[in-house]
Amino acid sequence: MAASANPRFFYAPSIVMPTANINLPANITYNVGTSIFTVDLYAIYNNQFSLTGNVAGSARSAIKSPTATSLPVQTVTSLEYFITYFDNTVFDPSSITLSDAGILTYKILPAAVVSEKTFMNIVFKVK
Repeated sequence: MAASANPRFFYAPSIVMPTANINLPANITYNVGTSIFTVDLYAIYNNQFSLTGNVAGSARSAIKSPTATSLPVQTVTSLEYFITYFDNTVFDPSSITLSDAGILTYKILPAAVVSEKTFMNIVFKVK
């Protein structure tokens, strides 16, 4: 595929951003001492686009068509990471950080009320 045909940016795979330290999925941790959630956005993207995990059998959580090859996966350093929206009534704006390696950290506001607008838009830009 010609480089000019590659997308310059794309949305991250669907990720549930926890608001409580309950049943955290892989690549998301919570520090009880600091109340900080840490999300490895790159690892989640890499696992989903590489179809890592359960992709066969009745309990599978991903699938591809029979003749499909693999999805292209960028390296961690070939991407820039952006949060283009977050619910600032739930996610503490002063606590959010985003590293060059795709590591997102955040705290939940003490009086937060989760609603239909409680999400983050995460965009990856290809360098």
